[in-house]
Formats: sequence, structure tokens, C-alpha cells
Amino acid sequence: MTACEKCDGLMDRRTFETPEDYRAFIRLLIEKIREGKLGLMRGDCSLEDMLGPSWPGNEDSFSHDLRCTGCNRVFHLYANVWNGRNWWEPVRW
Repeated sequence: MTACEKCDGLMDRRTFETPEDYRAFIRLLIEKIREGKLGLMRGDCSLEDMLGPSWPGNEDSFSHDLRCTGCNRVFHLYANVWNGRNWWEPVRW
């Protein structure tokens, strides 16, 4: 599956070793949204809320769905703060 120019670099499934790795990726996504390359379709909280010193609220997991504004491909971002499972992946095109 190839990416369009707007979602280039985001096509591979990823996992994150540390919370800071996860937050660094969120910063990248926020920048892509500001550039108009991605749009947030749905989220358990704002992406900015995930950048604080602690996870927002009393939730065990967080997920966000984003869509490429170029090719409409959908991506899923997920983190479980208790067991450490997390991923980023394209889910459909």
C-alpha cells in the first residue's frame, strides 16, 4: 500500500517503547493536522491533552482516528496506559 504525499511516512504500523516516544509521535500528528495533511475524525480526548505530565482523566486506554486529507486513508492510534500496549496503523483506504 503506497502513501499519498500528505500521509507519506505514516503508512507503517508502529509501536512505541516509552510514553515519551508516544508523545513525540503525537507531536508529529499535531503538526500534520496544523499543516492540513491529517484530520482528527474521533478521539477519546484531544491530542494536546495527551502531552501533559500525566495521562488525561482516569481512563485506562485512549484511541484516536485520523484521516489523510489527500487520499482519505484512515489511521488508528491506540495506547493502553496500564499494560503498555500501543500502536499506530493504517486501517482502511
